[in-house]
Amino acid sequence: RHRRSGMTLHFEASAVQSEAMRQVFQRRRTDAERQVALQDAFFDRLSRLSGQNVMLALFYWIRACSFDMETGVVTVAPLQPLPLDPISRLPLAPTFALENFLFHRTLSADEHARVSRLEPDQSVLLLEALLNLRLIEPAAVEVQQGGISDASRIEPDSRYRIQPLLLNAIRTALEQRHIVY
Repeated sequence: RHRRSGMTLHFEASAVQSEAMRQVFQRRRTDAERQVALQDAFFDRLSRLSGQNVMLALFYWIRACSFDMETGVVTVAPLQPLPLDPISRLPLAPTFALENFLFHRTLSADEHARVSRLEPDQSVLLLEALLNLRLIEPAAVEVQQGGISDASRIEPDSRYRIQPLLLNAIRTALEQRHIVY
């Protein structure tokens, strides 16, 4: 798409480079060769971070690009992953609830209670906490008489899923906590 726009891409090198990237830079003498290496490294990392989620890949792309209309250059900064601190600081109960959503894709409050071996009221409270943190969302937007259902309450017959943009970040956070392998 950028070839059609007429704008050229310029990939910036990371301030902290790996040893492998330093060796690539030593072998590639011209700026064009280095740009190809930076472009390959950028898109490899983009693929790993987005986890086959096109929306997340576009989000990372927009975060990395800065457009200069005067020079016609799109500067692409090194990718910065989404911060996992809020997810990795969650207590164990919500963390295991997220693990259940990873394995089952969608769950209702009753199904979550049975899978987690919790009382139905405890399950609803836990899911409402995750819903308020915007880590989960209704699996389908359900239209009721008065419009869209309340987004801060767990509906008993509704199914919920992990927010699609956060799916890979949650999986990574759970892997770092050795909950998912």
